[in-house]
Amino acid sequence: MSGGERPARWRVRASSHPLDDRWCRVRRDEVVLPDGSEIDYFVYEESDVSVVFATTPDDEVLLVRQYKHGVAEVTLELPGGLIDAGETPEEAAARELLEETGYAAPEGSPLRALGWTYADSSKSPQRVFSFAATGVRRVAEPRPDANEAVSGVFLERRPVAEVAAMLDAGEIVAQASVVTALKALRSVA
Repeated sequence: MSGGERPARWRVRASSHPLDDRWCRVRRDEVVLPDGSEIDYFVYEESDVSVVFATTPDDEVLLVRQYKHGVAEVTLELPGGLIDAGETPEEAAARELLEETGYAAPEGSPLRALGWTYADSSKSPQRVFSFAATGVRRVAEPRPDANEAVSGVFLERRPVAEVAAMLDAGEIVAQASVVTALKALRSVA
């Protein structure tokens, strides 16, 4: 393909939703490919998420350790979660930070947007909105949602200077957390 050509789009002949649940919505597209062949393609229609790289006045980043059933493991991640209907990505990031950690950005210090990425552009239109918050302070007890509260959400504070090594060592492996951490570290370098 030369520099001026563009990949051809697929044509969707029909769509249906064989699974439509609060937590998971799957769309089945009957697709005609550019060569005329036809396939069924499944797309996960997940809600967008917000993730926040929050640092304390002591230059520590807040992380949460919790069980994630999709991988059947306890993971270490940045605070974040689904954006609720009617909520902006920034509002969701601030809410998730407070719910999972009990911390909030100082009054008058909005979260700093670091952009967004697709979680998996092959299988989902879900976007991950990344934010940074500095000078966060504990203002309440954590209030994890019902699913998180069952197995627990455990707060960890780690020096920002250690985060890159944690990424390299595979201590933080959730894609949204990795991308957000890399964006935050790059923005302060």
